[in-house]
Amino acid sequence: MFIVAGCYGKYRCLSDVYSLDLTPLLNTKSTKDLKWVERKLKESSFISRWGHSSAVYDNKIYVFAGRFSNDLNDVLIIDVQNNSIKTLKAGNSPT
Repeated sequence: MFIVAGCYGKYRCLSDVYSLDLTPLLNTKSTKDLKWVERKLKESSFISRWGHSSAVYDNKIYVFAGRFSNDLNDVLIIDVQNNSIKTLKAGNSPT
């Protein structure tokens, strides 16, 4: 399971990625060995955001847009195998 960015409190936006390995839960039905791990993405940073959408395809997380101080119009491609990220600027929004 992955969590990408988000916000808390008075819209304090985050730009981090965390993962939770659920394998111990499947094997022992116990939650005591579950722990969140921050994923440090290689040579990268991205704009803090909230209100974004995401999907997983072919071992990559695709994160679209969201908000920071304004609407964002980009796509983040997070490769969870090698902890890397690419940012693509999206074209004009549909009307």
